[in-house]
Amino acid sequence: MWKYSVAAAAIAMIAVVNAQSTINTPPPPPPSFPPVIVEGIRIDGRRVLCTGTQCADVLRDMQMAVMAEPLPYEATLPDTDPTVDGEAFCENLADARPSGCSASNPPPSPGITVPGKQPWQANGCGTGGFANLFADVILTLASSNYYSGNLDAPYPGVGFRGACDGHDQCWAMAGEREACDRSFQRSMESACDQLGEANARGACYGFAGLYRGAVSSTNASDAAYQNSIKARACALWANDMRENGCED
Repeated sequence: MWKYSVAAAAIAMIAVVNAQSTINTPPPPPPSFPPVIVEGIRIDGRRVLCTGTQCADVLRDMQMAVMAEPLPYEATLPDTDPTVDGEAFCENLADARPSGCSASNPPPSPGITVPGKQPWQANGCGTGGFANLFADVILTLASSNYYSGNLDAPYPGVGFRGACDGHDQCWAMAGEREACDRSFQRSMESACDQLGEANARGACYGFAGLYRGAVSSTNASDAAYQNSIKARACALWANDMRENGCED
């Protein structure tokens, strides 16, 4: 707790000295990780669609169980996926609930709309989950003559907000961590590259390295990434419950 209090004090003591326009790069797209999409048909003819691993596993297990049943004499396997019992499917999906997850109140997650709930949004570099990850970074930045006083644009005139938003989204979608973190650093360095003076670029790269280290090699970042994985699993499970007409 002590280091967070000092970090907050450091921010309060530093004035934003940047008066020039900020060079911003758009957030990079998250590395491509195909979503789990499995389709099936219920006995009542309704289509089953699974986008999360819990739902996909339930559907596949039920389809395999149907296929394992003895076939009538001279019967052939159907050309389409075997039908599953809708009520049993919902019961099995409910039993596959991720620990601590609520179908009616899941965490916000990119690309998933929950009626009556605020959609997911990125928080930039200085708020949300990043605020704790960057506590030590703030102390280091505060000792630099180059620091602007703004975590979204730590080097005067260069914006890291898009890179932070893209990294936030990549983690929130349960992207592979190393790929997310590499993309994050490349995006920040791309913004730094627009500086014309070599010393300025070097200082800006230094800030990018500090940001990358904060999300890649600290206990707080390990916990934050695992929480993002759990949140995504819950959001996908709740979405599958809702989209397939299963009540919690």
